[in-house]
Amino acid sequence: MAQFEGGTIDDKMIPAEVTEAFPLEGTTKQFQARLKSGGTMELKDTTLVIGPEPSFATNGKTFYALDSVVLRNSTIVTNGNTVVIFCNKLVSNEGKIIAFSKRAAEDAKAVGVAGKPGDSGGLVSIHVIQAIEGTISVDLTGQDGGKGAAGTTGAPGGKGAKGQDAAEHPDQTQKRPI
Repeated sequence: MAQFEGGTIDDKMIPAEVTEAFPLEGTTKQFQARLKSGGTMELKDTTLVIGPEPSFATNGKTFYALDSVVLRNSTIVTNGNTVVIFCNKLVSNEGKIIAFSKRAAEDAKAVGVAGKPGDSGGLVSIHVIQAIEGTISVDLTGQDGGKGAAGTTGAPGGKGAKGQDAAEHPDQTQKRPI
């Protein structure tokens, strides 16, 4: 049983028996045995972060096969990666899966540079064989792109056009004492 309580963990902390793939050409008994061998993964008041920071250029795939997944006031953050979960039982009490903990990609840091592009929300596929208890919230909204930096200062404007000559008005032609 993989049990985590409080704080943030990453997918490298998940036991190998959970992430081990199973052959697609196996029998039903082999499939059932594989799920049982994955044991139970319980997250309580925990955030599980899958993969490195979001990257528009590269996203990975994560596979979990377990007997049970239990989420108690916990969140799985996919970082835009593809996540596939096979389990016999899913229990969720305020459990959620979200694509990103930060809604926007990184802003530009240098003058005249574009912000980083936002990443796709990815794909989550959960296959529950026997039972689901509770409700799990899933939000795979993609990231907003980062803000671009201010541009450089523009060049000075050109010289303005010559103005018109003044016109004489009758009330302005009075002589003034010197």
